Amino acid sequence: MCETACLLGIIPAVLPYTETHHPQTTRLEAARFMHQLCTRSARTLQMFIACQGLPGLVRLLLGPFVSSAPELALLAIDAIKAVLDLKGACRNDLCRTFVALEAPGLLAHAMLEINRDHPAHAG
Repeated sequence: MCETACLLGIIPAVLPYTETHHPQTTRLEAARFMHQLCTRSARTLQMFIACQGLPGLVRLLLGPFVSSAPELALLAIDAIKAVLDLKGACRNDLCRTFVALEAPGLLAHAMLEINRDHPAHAG
């Protein structure tokens, strides 16, 4: 079902809802959907990357997520890990893209903030 949704163009429709000006609950639903795409199959993950989904993942790390919705950061971290674990992908290109989006600093900050409650994710 996820693959069919991707083929119908759902990814570009969901990506704007990761912006920080949307309510936290809306961003959380977008994060859950993106997490599903990134962790269910390699094909949906490839479609997600091809639809310029990486900036949306990084946007999920922006904003005051720790006190109000730590699940947002956890979903983003898991999805980014799935992207980096993708077999057959050029990891150098993915890493370059994440660096251009300033993801390493955001990831470090997010992992330090959630380390108290979720040490497995920081590991």
